[in-house]
Amino acid sequence: MIDYIKLCFAVFYPFCIGWIFISAIDKSRILLFLEKCALSYIIGFGILSLEMFLLGIFKISLITFNILIFSLVIALVPSYLSIKNKSLITRLGWKFGASRLSLIEIALLILIVFKVFYAFAITMIKPVINVDAFASWSLKAKVFFIEQSLMLDKSSKYFLGFGHMSYPLNLSLIETWIFNVLGYWNDQLVKVIFPLFFISLLLILYCALNRVCSRTFSLLGVYLICSLPMLLYHATSEYMDLPLSACFSASIFLIFYYFGSGEAPLLYISAILAGICTWTKTEGTPLIMVNIIILLIFFISQKQMNKRVTEIVNYLLIILVFKLPWSIFNIIYSIPKEPDKVLEIGKTFENLGRVPVIAGIVFDKYFMNGNWNIVWFIFIVLLILSFYNYKKLLLSYPLAVIFLSLGALLALYYFTGSYIYLIQGTTLNRNTLLVMPILIYFITTRISEIFEERSTEPKKK
Repeated sequence: MIDYIKLCFAVFYPFCIGWIFISAIDKSRILLFLEKCALSYIIGFGILSLEMFLLGIFKISLITFNILIFSLVIALVPSYLSIKNKSLITRLGWKFGASRLSLIEIALLILIVFKVFYAFAITMIKPVINVDAFASWSLKAKVFFIEQSLMLDKSSKYFLGFGHMSYPLNLSLIETWIFNVLGYWNDQLVKVIFPLFFISLLLILYCALNRVCSRTFSLLGVYLICSLPMLLYHATSEYMDLPLSACFSASIFLIFYYFGSGEAPLLYISAILAGICTWTKTEGTPLIMVNIIILLIFFISQKQMNKRVTEIVNYLLIILVFKLPWSIFNIIYSIPKEPDKVLEIGKTFENLGRVPVIAGIVFDKYFMNGNWNIVWFIFIVLLILSFYNYKKLLLSYPLAVIFLSLGALLALYYFTGSYIYLIQGTTLNRNTLLVMPILIYFITTRISEIFEERSTEPKKK
């Protein structure tokens, strides 16, 4: 029982950090309760792990006391601003009165709860068994926990925790924090973070959909994503792709919200999430370029570029808060890049033979053997059905994000040594997971629009 109490504190403390930072930014209380809870979990862990990294760089022992003191000092200003602005308490904004739920909504809600329960049940009985996690992220966490440091002695076999040295340390330090609070390493309990990221993603998607769709369609979208076998598998595994997917999707959805409201705090919270993307996985860097491109397209199309320069600069500066420490550390300690992540622009024409191979594998994984159910088939059908209004389709920001994100990820296969992992079949589905919430968002909103168009058509006499 005592271990579960400690585990609750290990999760609740970074959640509080995230809540305080969001409250300091969102002084007008724009975000609703469910969305703020989900974002607080993601942001809190991202900030706490970065604080641990900064402690480790200065060779301060990574014991629980030091982490608590340092994080409390960092949180003083946001706490003061939150109290001053009276933004610690947020709006509830939910519409789940039991008497108001339709039968379809009740059924969808039950199915979603079942999927969440399944994710927790499987996670808590399965240890760390996936190769990358066992040999890298989980191993690093154990080394950091035992040594109470980042192991910055380059002569040591366990320098930087062993494993892939160029991988950002967000996930490993999250696990180190939980081991610290528990007082020992426990491969089962530490994995609770993954179904919690799963729940956070579902809440974020629901809130994003509920701004533009009815509650029924919002629940339908949530059920669609939690029924994907690939996503559910990652909710019970210890890969970085689900946390990165939740983080990236949340940053994009807040940008969409910003487009409609013009509220700058939404943009700054999105920037924090984008920064955490770069701190979570190498693929986070090309992904956040999508955020920046979408913002620039919006500002230019709305002829607001001159008015929004400050917001764009602030957006980039916030991202750099998370990106720069790890990048500078890599330079100082001469951390070699993984060979498969090195861009080979000079082989642009030489790699043309990869195009049909990449196309064939993408088709096979998306439409045949990739554990995506029929979501890609639905996506193609909706594109075809929507072509009559192609001008609106071309102006669809969700669609632009999907194609830009997939393009950025597929470009890695074309221009880097990651091509070998594409052929081996180990990375495409995991990378696709990163953009899947945006895809479900597009599918759900488009289906909702089609039904609304039909319901508003004049009846024939």
